[in-house]
Amino acid sequence: MENTCIDDRVLIVLDPVTGAFKGAHRDRVYQITDLGTVVAHAQKSGEALTEGVFAALLPDRDALMAQVAALTDERDAAVAARDAAVAAKIVVDVERDAALAQVAALEARIAGTPPADLPGYAAWKRRQVAYGGAVVAPGVVVDSSPEGAAMLTALIESFERGYVSQPVDFRAVTDWVSMDLAVAQAVAAAVAQHVQQCFSLHKALDAAIEAGSITAIAEIDHPTAVGLADWPANA
Repeated sequence: MENTCIDDRVLIVLDPVTGAFKGAHRDRVYQITDLGTVVAHAQKSGEALTEGVFAALLPDRDALMAQVAALTDERDAAVAARDAAVAAKIVVDVERDAALAQVAALEARIAGTPPADLPGYAAWKRRQVAYGGAVVAPGVVVDSSPEGAAMLTALIESFERGYVSQPVDFRAVTDWVSMDLAVAQAVAAAVAQHVQQCFSLHKALDAAIEAGSITAIAEIDHPTAVGLADWPANA
């Protein structure tokens, strides 16, 4: 006889002599003529044919549900990380915008109308003179801004490391000049001294303003009128 198992509790037995089917369901044996009868008998006995198949699929379903839960947790963590990154970016953008606004305000003060108050005007005047160029030789003015000073420092380092051959052509504010290491060092020193003189005079002006000996903006423009040193030349 040829046996075919269609469920963990139902066995179909084919009798090759008679061609008839017999269904064995647990401890019951049925004489049947087609497979549909097996289902009918199983349902009549209160046990659905698919129970065994469903039970066999339960571990797979549970494994898939566990995978779904893990993926959901991973997704939620990624969403939370994304939201935190977006929030951090917003904070950084706000801080950056505030810093840019401060830079714009400072640049406007440097290039625009000077402040009307005496301390503010003294600071504005110092920036104008300190970074407005330095006279390093008769008729020769070089850039004394932080960028200009950094360019001179880089040129000196290039000479010392042998990156460039001496001399080199250098663009001053007034004209082209030829620079070797010695000239570059002298110009850099002159620029540094120019800027420092402006800071020293600014400090003296602040003290005079606080003491009440300076009461007008004209006295800041011409500090020799109140016994202080004059601003260094930058033109």
